[in-house]
Amino acid sequence: MGLDMFLNKTKRLPDVSLITLDPDEVKEKNPVLYNRLTPYIVKRGTPGRYQWDSYSDEVGYWRKDNHIHQWFVENVQDGEDECNPFEVSKEQVRSLLETCIKVRDDHTLAESLLPTQEGFFFGSSDYDQYYYDAIDYTINICNEVLDNFDFEEYVLYYRASW
Repeated sequence: MGLDMFLNKTKRLPDVSLITLDPDEVKEKNPVLYNRLTPYIVKRGTPGRYQWDSYSDEVGYWRKDNHIHQWFVENVQDGEDECNPFEVSKEQVRSLLETCIKVRDDHTLAESLLPTQEGFFFGSSDYDQYYYDAIDYTINICNEVLDNFDFEEYVLYYRASW
């Protein structure tokens, strides 16, 4: 148990943004739309639990790096700390990279730019080597995305689970 964080990609559909729908309801009302939106649908599993139903690939994965999660909550999810997928733009990846580099280069900025977040099984809230290792790891992911990700063809999205 704990905070698991996923950065995934799925094929972009023209004129469709990342949405959350009940697949049975969509299929019943509009089967053609259902077939077109399948990669963007969150499928209902057991009550209170959701599973991403898509053809997606993992771009990045973190575990209990609550300061990185908090950045996504504030900068991508409009402050909503939910386990839903949220689309991440190229500009947001660039902003995360710049923030991580600033904190890596000047540790006194850690609490103001990338504060830790306490939560149920969210891991340590210390500003220790684990914290800075996660920043280096995040810099590598951001650089890889900015160098190689095709934002025209794919949707990049972030989702956390705990």
